[in-house]
Amino acid sequence: MDQARDKGDEIGRDFARLAAAQERLNACPLSVGDRETLSRLNADIASGLVLLLSMDDGCIARAELAAAAAPLELALPANVMTRLTAVARLAALDLAALAEGVAARLAAAQAAETRKNEKPRRRQVRPRLELVSP
Repeated sequence: MDQARDKGDEIGRDFARLAAAQERLNACPLSVGDRETLSRLNADIASGLVLLLSMDDGCIARAELAAAAAPLELALPANVMTRLTAVARLAALDLAALAEGVAARLAAAQAAETRKNEKPRRRQVRPRLELVSP
């Protein structure tokens, strides 16, 4: 119970961090393309967090999680970072760090499902020697 609450608190903190980064980006002058790219990253991070929250609550199976997480792009293109002002770059770095964390947690959830579905390996045993007397 405490572990589920801790995960929920962590996701809640991530949502708050996402909102704070978006507030800082909204205050910065950005080109239309950069604003769209950062907005898409923000939406993908929020979607990933909702998926993780749904998985923790038991509302979504891990197999469905993999299918839902596949279209998410949780990376910030490097060329966007070079065009941003210093203040916007700090907010974008926060978004990139959040995206990396969400991607890692989604990958861990998918890996856990893969391990769960694998058949246990059987130990190889030595062949038995049988003595045959004539």
